[in-house]
Amino acid sequence: MKQDPHRCLNRIDSKIDLRIYCFRMYIHKLNIIYLFLRDLNRQMKYLLDKCSSYFDFFENHWNNKKTKSIIWFIIVISFILLGFAIEVNKIFLSGMFNLPSDLFYSINFVFNLILFYEMIDLIFIMSKSFSIAISKQMEIYSLILVRDSFKLVSDVSDENIFLNYNESFNLFNIFDILLKSDLFVMVSSIFGAVIVYILILKFKESYSRSVEINKNEDIDLFVLLKKAISLVHLFVVVTFLIWVFFVTDVNSDRITNLISLFFLSLIYVDILHLLISYYFSKDFNLVFRNSSFSANTLLLRFSINTTPLLGIFIGIISSFLLVLTITYYNKNKIQTEN
Repeated sequence: MKQDPHRCLNRIDSKIDLRIYCFRMYIHKLNIIYLFLRDLNRQMKYLLDKCSSYFDFFENHWNNKKTKSIIWFIIVISFILLGFAIEVNKIFLSGMFNLPSDLFYSINFVFNLILFYEMIDLIFIMSKSFSIAISKQMEIYSLILVRDSFKLVSDVSDENIFLNYNESFNLFNIFDILLKSDLFVMVSSIFGAVIVYILILKFKESYSRSVEINKNEDIDLFVLLKKAISLVHLFVVVTFLIWVFFVTDVNSDRITNLISLFFLSLIYVDILHLLISYYFSKDFNLVFRNSSFSANTLLLRFSINTTPLLGIFIGIISSFLLVLTITYYNKNKIQTEN
């Protein structure tokens, strides 16, 4: 039986119309997705701009000369008044008030204030340069070592190292007693702080010759992302500060807990900076350098939470590896450019 040619043409036309309709629907969906992504991009750009403006507001006030003068005035006055109050309470009031009896507590207190200042300063610096921020972390660690040495001064002054000394002691026994004493830990802390300080100077010498991201059209987005991360980090650290001093156990070492939490947050922030820099630059040398910077933060946090002598050793090794990394990174970069 012969088919009607008109009916066949109608079927073909209907199939073509169906395909055209499906194609139009597909284009329509793509257009909706495109408009959604464009709107999302605008919203993200608006959010990043807002974060950047808030961050600039806080940074300008923080770096203001008047603000810095007020902060350092508070630090100096706190040192003088606390030391005076401790001595008056101990000598004239016979310990009437619940104040520490050790005058060195005022030095420890002031170093804690300086550490808080350096922590906040580091957050603002991280939006500028990854390398400078890492050197700031090393500076904070060196201050922690100096603070720890002052914390041990009173213990050392009251410590009779060779209380049970007798003539039968040999050289091995003497060294064993010294290694277990607070005096040795204090001297090691000062020695470690000096070594880290020397390595900081060497590190700054090296990173001043390095470039993190090449100047291109995406540099503005890179800066906006870093500012947004730093703004969130600032509020996280303030939250840590409130939690440590108002929620945690009174008998716990609150300052050590705060420093430990701060370095923990730095690990996550460093990883975020690493991922962002990898998006803008696929250079393996740069990625490895930034990865080593993040690993350094991890080692510094571990050195704070471990035993004093092991912590000092890890801190020095970590600082040395940083200098080694940045030195060979710059050396390889110069050879590549030539």
